[in-house]
Amino acid sequence: MPVRFARASRFFFRWLLLPLLLWLFYAYIGTPARVDGSSMNPTLEDGEAVWLWRWVRLNPSWPDYGDVVATLAPVGSPPYSTETGMFGLERRTQFVKRVVGKPGDTLELRGGDLYRNGKRVMERYTSSDAAAFSSAPVTLKAGEYYLLGDNRKLGESIDSRFFGPVQRSDLLGAVSAVIWPPSNWGRVR
Repeated sequence: MPVRFARASRFFFRWLLLPLLLWLFYAYIGTPARVDGSSMNPTLEDGEAVWLWRWVRLNPSWPDYGDVVATLAPVGSPPYSTETGMFGLERRTQFVKRVVGKPGDTLELRGGDLYRNGKRVMERYTSSDAAAFSSAPVTLKAGEYYLLGDNRKLGESIDSRFFGPVQRSDLLGAVSAVIWPPSNWGRVR
């Protein structure tokens, strides 16, 4: 009897419990993610692997201004909202962007400069040759966030300028560090 129990417990741990624990870690704690494209230059480069903390979503005060986050594209914002994934299945596109607006904020771009609630925001992380892009003021509703790429050249970043505000429920987590390549290891700021 004890031998059968030992075999059953090994089977349970190897084939059921371990995969379940790995899935729980991936879904609720953290996971690696890959940067695709140049929209976050100069902060993040195309092809870098970053660490994404998912557990931060449990904090009601998260995210804050300047946080780099991973998000799903808003539903119904073609052609940016879906992409073809594994096995040819469509899925919502994931982006890495920076939080520049939170619920209740009024945001406006004037000649490439960001204004939040009427005051110019000093952004040390943006590319030095940002496009002189202007937009009408946008006031964010409850649960809405405004996300921009650090590369503000026209056509380089698909972000809230094009698909609008993002719902908090679509935020996947906080991008905390570059984990690949080793030459770029470090915290994302």
